[in-house]
Amino acid sequence: MARDFSPTEYGRIVQLAVTDFPFTVSGWFKTNSATTNQSLFWIGDKDDAQDWNAIIVAGNVTDDPLRVFSHDHGLATGTATTTNFYVANKWHHAAGTFVSQIRRRCYLDGDVGNRGNDGTDIGSARIWDSMAIGSHRDSSPGAPFDGLIADVGMWDVELSEDEIESLAAGYSPQLIRPQNLVAYWPMHGRGNTMLDPVGGFNMTLTGAPQIDDHPRIILPSRPRLFLPVAAVAGLPAAEIAPALQFQNPPNVRRRQPVPVGY
Repeated sequence: MARDFSPTEYGRIVQLAVTDFPFTVSGWFKTNSATTNQSLFWIGDKDDAQDWNAIIVAGNVTDDPLRVFSHDHGLATGTATTTNFYVANKWHHAAGTFVSQIRRRCYLDGDVGNRGNDGTDIGSARIWDSMAIGSHRDSSPGAPFDGLIADVGMWDVELSEDEIESLAAGYSPQLIRPQNLVAYWPMHGRGNTMLDPVGGFNMTLTGAPQIDDHPRIILPSRPRLFLPVAAVAGLPAAEIAPALQFQNPPNVRRRQPVPVGY
């Protein structure tokens, strides 16, 4: 499912799934605006506007690219910008790899040839304490998102470009490097909570972003259950009972994580 965020709505948790580089974040978005700067995902210091990282849907930039930012206490800002562009009111996939203090990349719709690259050295302070979806939530909040966000995942490694392409093809984050998936927000939740079923980093919602339809996502398969035929004429009930157990059919397997270069 997806959440429909207005510019006054967002999710936040004052807790971290990662505390340093490298990490990767991906998600789907369908924005209503091609003119404003909008934050898809943010991680940083809630009390300081100078220490943060974010994936930005950059409608305020010519042609409307996707951008990845890393900013470290005013020392420097690293910005990677895609050379392909998004269109308002259409689903797109976004991914950012925050590799180190001197390297970051961003990908729009899994288009590796048009990825954004940046090698600015931003320094090594990193006083992060919070994560947010739909807005910058530091001491100077901004970049509110206006539109739909779906299926946001976070890994504690740099994903490969083959894996980024798999995510953009619709594979769930749960199928990509699952051993390194540290947080996952499929936009489920109750009340004002947006649940993370992987890492437990449940975000508190400000406002009430409504549930909406999401793009096609390939989810992990669930085990299928069946009852064997036990109604054999003349067989005593005591002999039938042990056979009435749920089993996995021999030809059904859970969908496995997607291999690199699927």
